[in-house]
Amino acid sequence: MMFLWHFGARIARTVLPPSFIKKLRGDRKSVHARWILDPKERLSLMFHRLKGGTYLSWYARRMDGFAAQHQVIDLTDGKSYFDSGMEDLEVIKKLGVKPHHRLHEFGCGALRSARYFIEYLDKGNFSANDTSGERITYGTRRWRAEGLDLIEAKQPLLIASTDNSFAWLNGRKVDYIWCHAVFGHMPPEDVKETVANMKSVLNPGGAIILTYGENPYNTKEVLRTSVKDWYHSRRFFLAIAAANGMTIEECGDDINDAYPDDDVLIMRPS
Repeated sequence: MMFLWHFGARIARTVLPPSFIKKLRGDRKSVHARWILDPKERLSLMFHRLKGGTYLSWYARRMDGFAAQHQVIDLTDGKSYFDSGMEDLEVIKKLGVKPHHRLHEFGCGALRSARYFIEYLDKGNFSANDTSGERITYGTRRWRAEGLDLIEAKQPLLIASTDNSFAWLNGRKVDYIWCHAVFGHMPPEDVKETVANMKSVLNPGGAIILTYGENPYNTKEVLRTSVKDWYHSRRFFLAIAAANGMTIEECGDDINDAYPDDDVLIMRPS
């Protein structure tokens, strides 16, 4: 079936005008993503909810499946996906994170950036969570394969979380929370809840560092483009900050240039 789809798509690209293909694709990366993958995942989410599940538990199962099938991206623009975590380390250092600080990564995935964060921070100062325990396991297996002794040497706290409550930190307080390219895969109500819970685990003077995809049309606060993709306006985060007694700091060009597809914000309690 997939062979027939790809064969038909190849013929369509040679016969149909590019403008028509673009219209078929819409705001998705491909026609296949818009008309095959997204409807399939919407049905999957609908049946999951009918059985009493949540979006978060559905997304966790989805990402567990990718990890189990070794579908973690290894290459991005010709660079190793996992090596690119060094760029995130340079960003947090510019934003004031020192080795003695406690850093929590919300949505650590397969530990792409965590490796570099853990190496930089003092022992015991890194914690992270992700909905997909399989992706965390995948990342730690890569460490062992590379001969890295990060677990014993630095004792990071790695958590497979089933909610956004932060209760799983068991009272642990942190100085910084790093949240890169995560909110774009969360419903708006979950984002609002998560930011409020993030604030509750910050030490005095702490900050949330987040990146988000700017709504390209800038017509409303939140734009959903697929079952798992949302874009936000800055107004959306300004409103969340105000509702939680927080302020937003702008980042310099040297920080924003590190993420050409995302904007970077720093939230601090007032």
